[in-house]
Amino acid sequence: MAPNPLVPTYGEAITAALTDDERERLDTYMTALAAAGTPTRRTMATAFLRARRPHHNR
Repeated sequence: MAPNPLVPTYGEAITAALTDDERERLDTYMTALAAAGTPTRRTMATAFLRARRPHHNR
């Protein structure tokens, strides 16, 4: 599931970027990491934007 409707899903991005052999290697590697209990790192970034109208001296 994509976090944004305008962004491809992870699977769509992988399919577009990798060949069948590369996808298989990645899947094998990630499956082995998960089976080994390797800790994962998750990050999330948030940006806040604040704006003001310029003050016009009349």
